Amino acid sequence: MEVSVIMWILGGAAALTEIMWGRNLFRPDVEAKMAQQSRYPDPRRKLAVAALLTLLALTACTTDNGPTATQAGQTLKNHVLQLLAERDASNVRVIDPGGRDLPCGDGKARRTFSATGMDVSKGSSQYVLRTAMLGALERVGHYKIVGQPRTTEAVRVADASSKTILTIDSPENGVYSISGETECLRAA
Repeated sequence: MEVSVIMWILGGAAALTEIMWGRNLFRPDVEAKMAQQSRYPDPRRKLAVAALLTLLALTACTTDNGPTATQAGQTLKNHVLQLLAERDASNVRVIDPGGRDLPCGDGKARRTFSATGMDVSKGSSQYVLRTAMLGALERVGHYKIVGQPRTTEAVRVADASSKTILTIDSPENGVYSISGETECLRAA
């Protein structure tokens, strides 16, 4: 959780505490009168403030575990097909439809998806096709290259936010090939 969100929650808790205690930070004269009337606030207010602060603390401590394997699998499928569409690939064929959890252990699973397509010019070299797909990636997701890419090999890219990994390749001139998998994530 970002610091600004935590500060916002704590600021809201402080403001609610002031309201619950009947104080007004902008009117010191009202605060002084209230202090003269009673030295000890109503115990019910203390209980209400404690309950509210506990609730806010529990809410602030929850963490976002990211997408499930199912959600990331759907994103993976969308990214692969969108990347082929960005390259105007024709005759798109789904090689691995995914759609099922592959166990990783500890109750976690991953999903896969693969597809191929033909380049419109049908004669572009493997290097050109890999490079063209890398260029189109920015319109699909926030992928970063994993490792050191070589011009003669498939290129692996990963998107940390969607928890997906793609392998971009061209097995022969004129053919796009994209396979992907999710990270090991909590099963849905």
